Amino acid sequence: MSSSSPGASPTSAPRRLPLHWLGVLPFAAFVLLFLILPTFKIVLGAFQTPEGGLTLENVAGLFTP
Repeated sequence: MSSSSPGASPTSAPRRLPLHWLGVLPFAAFVLLFLILPTFKIVLGAFQTPEGGLTLENVAGLFTP
């Protein structure tokens, strides 16, 4: 049997963020800003009219001679 009471929890030091991931943050920000966001904007724009409504005419126009 243990000598600790059932409601007591062991005290532990507060968890710290691992600092070895800190060097990845500038790369992740660059990828998000210059690769993911522009790609997302282009893909969404392919399915929108100039007024902002949804359409498939832009995509269908790719297959017309």
